Amino acid sequence: MSNNLDIFKKIESKVEFGISMMTLCLTTGPLKRRILISLSLVNNLLNVILSANHLVLNFHGKLTTNIMGSAVIVFGSSQIVLKNFSTYFYRENLLELFRWTQSLHNKQQNGVLKVITEESLLKYDKLWIILFKITHGAIFVTCFVFGVNNIVKGDAGVLFRFPFISMNFVYYSELMVSLQLICVCISGIITITSDLGIVYIGMEIMSTLDVLHYFILSYKDRTPKKIDFLEVVTRDHSAIIEKINHFNNAIYMLSFTQFVTSTLLCLIAFADISMNSKSPIGYLIALCSMSQLFLPCLFGEFIKIKTERLSISLYFINWYNMNRKDQNNFIVILGLMQRTYGVKAAGMYNVDIYTFIQIVKMASSYCAILLAVNN
Repeated sequence: MSNNLDIFKKIESKVEFGISMMTLCLTTGPLKRRILISLSLVNNLLNVILSANHLVLNFHGKLTTNIMGSAVIVFGSSQIVLKNFSTYFYRENLLELFRWTQSLHNKQQNGVLKVITEESLLKYDKLWIILFKITHGAIFVTCFVFGVNNIVKGDAGVLFRFPFISMNFVYYSELMVSLQLICVCISGIITITSDLGIVYIGMEIMSTLDVLHYFILSYKDRTPKKIDFLEVVTRDHSAIIEKINHFNNAIYMLSFTQFVTSTLLCLIAFADISMNSKSPIGYLIALCSMSQLFLPCLFGEFIKIKTERLSISLYFINWYNMNRKDQNNFIVILGLMQRTYGVKAAGMYNVDIYTFIQIVKMASSYCAILLAVNN
């Protein structure tokens, strides 16, 4: 367990900071953290205002790659702000779930359950660290390409319009390109850091599902002679379902906001690629937008699969060798496990791969309509 705790201590502060940033925790916590969260909110609002100002002054009824670039910043930064406010009132729910993840690493267990828990927690903690490195690396690469592309374009690469700086200023283009690069990089880091805080909670839920699955499998070739087995399975399954429902409540509006804004970003990215297939920016925007859609849907799909396989695992133990009382209890537990559980957006829409495919198809259809109207 010491190895687990060492790794968890390395990521604990990052996860807590991500949740605090996502929920705009401006009144509690260290002063440095509150200042960073305040500056991140100001940065995103500045992105929306300056890029929207550029859109209003430069859109003349015809879509261009420059207009699409400003639209991406408007919707991307608006997405972050909307996600912040959609989780603001659910802060305590998320913090309670975070404290639950902390308790998992400090929980004292014995026997086979202890070994399975340690292995599962270690696996998902390492996976989160890898995901953290990959996503931050992807953000830096995207920002670098974004900056170089706008520098090469010159005036056409300016996506901001600052109201207090004259366009006749000698270094106006260079100043705007530098400003938008800094602001966009900060926004990218903010959204990744915030999302990964929520992702970690989801991964811990998957970890507990794996623990219960492998614990049940450990009894596959032997008969559970004591009622303790059924008690453990019932207790842990009920606790996991409670956390899934709690998680759904915590991200009630967050998931819906993510779906709507990511769909709009995909639409803009597809339109940008159609208008200028040689520009790498459209592909990067499409990749980032689709990743924001795909990863939550993939997580929801995993949750659904992992909850469904529990009933299958339980069925294959030697339940027929149990006494009559335990068999009756087994049937009740099996019935509970056969219910489908998963992640929902706004409590209505299933978050799974099927939903992802439907959203991408819808974004593609609207993109075709938008381009037809533009032409």
